[in-house]
Amino acid sequence: MGCGACKGLVTDVVEWACGGAADVDPSADYYVPGVPMPSPNDAGNPRRGLRSVSSVFQELAGGQDDPVSKPGLASLLSTMWHDE
Repeated sequence: MGCGACKGLVTDVVEWACGGAADVDPSADYYVPGVPMPSPNDAGNPRRGLRSVSSVFQELAGGQDDPVSKPGLASLLSTMWHDE
């Protein structure tokens, strides 16, 4: 369902199926898949001044757009900057 409740169990199954040789993908802990930020606060940090999806991709993802990440990122920024 996307909530992540089964993540530990799925990780255990994958490690078992791979004989314990599964590599860890650091992006598994990213808040949105295409942006290397483990916390939603990384995008909306006022010191960064990132208020748009494109500015987050430029600053945090090396300018690489990720269409899959855009809806979640837009929602996050809208929530964080709703007063402005």
